[in-house]
Amino acid sequence: GDDYVAKFRQQSAWASYSLNSAKWEFAFAGSLKNQTFWRDGKTQNGKFPDNSYGESEKNNFLLPSGKGLIRYKIDGRNYITVSGMISEMAPTFRNAYVSPRTRDSVVDGLEAEQLNLAEVRYDLRAPSLKLSLSGFYIQSKNAIESTSFYHDDLRTFVNFSLTKINKEYTGVEAAAEYKVTPSVSVQGAAVIGQYIYTSRPNATVTQDNDGSVLLENITVYAQNLYVSGTPQTAFTGGVTYRSKKFWSLFLNVNTFQESWINFNPLRRTSAAVENVEYQSEQWNDILRQEKVEPGWTLDLSFYKSWRVNWPKSRTTFGLNIGVTNLLNNTDYINGGYEQYRFDYTNKDVTTFPTKYSYMQGLNYFVQGSMKF
Repeated sequence: GDDYVAKFRQQSAWASYSLNSAKWEFAFAGSLKNQTFWRDGKTQNGKFPDNSYGESEKNNFLLPSGKGLIRYKIDGRNYITVSGMISEMAPTFRNAYVSPRTRDSVVDGLEAEQLNLAEVRYDLRAPSLKLSLSGFYIQSKNAIESTSFYHDDLRTFVNFSLTKINKEYTGVEAAAEYKVTPSVSVQGAAVIGQYIYTSRPNATVTQDNDGSVLLENITVYAQNLYVSGTPQTAFTGGVTYRSKKFWSLFLNVNTFQESWINFNPLRRTSAAVENVEYQSEQWNDILRQEKVEPGWTLDLSFYKSWRVNWPKSRTTFGLNIGVTNLLNNTDYINGGYEQYRFDYTNKDVTTFPTKYSYMQGLNYFVQGSMKF
């Protein structure tokens, strides 16, 4: 078995400044964080007697960050905002350690992840129309990922670490709400983005039961592959009705597009396509990243409030009922990953098929509230 405690210690200091005038708004902030984490093993592993029990060496990161915002108020309804942030983040405990359940060995080249963000935004706040348009850019550099799995070619359970992972997120967002009548309004929102890997990470494979390095500095050809875990393009549109008798009804249609399956890094190495004909169907099957078919849902919600004089005067009771995926669409794949296992003998991608997760069917909730 295994028994360990992940310990963290953190100190931080920050400062901010803001200025708001009739036409301009400025806001700036900075922080400095000192973060330390280490493993405290509570049981001694017979295979790693020297680095499994007791407190490990401490991993220390000094993490500066800063952000700023400049807003120009064209008039009382129109605003233009430019904002940005630069930051450093320590790797997570799980990604920092090769195999925390067995030993305190950390990934080679452990360093802070760098994050840069910029956004330009336009806002309109008129009595009957609210509108927001923005463009964003996010850059992540030097991220680390660690996992464990059975390696069929090496015939052993291994620890797998990826370093030097760079990603880039770019896109535009828009949202609008138009009041058709005092009771009826329509809303819409959209995000159109591209989230990709911009580097060729390095992979290291170690044997789990003795810690020996099996593969080192393996180049993973992940550059320009897509980041998984979220639709990169999504749209929503809806109608809201607000009654004078203190109840409201909301109806929304949502669509999800440009979703990608999380890829197996080992299938994007030279070893995976060794002795496979270049640009053949098999070659493309090994390297191609799978794209998910678009999906959509219909959501409905209702809210009603009452004002009463119990237990105090002017007490408000509220009832909120929501139904998501009203049409019970369970065919949409909302996530998935290629297995890290790979058939190196036949180079057949179907030997260990992709794992998928599907959208839940109809869901509902009922919520009551009281304010006094």
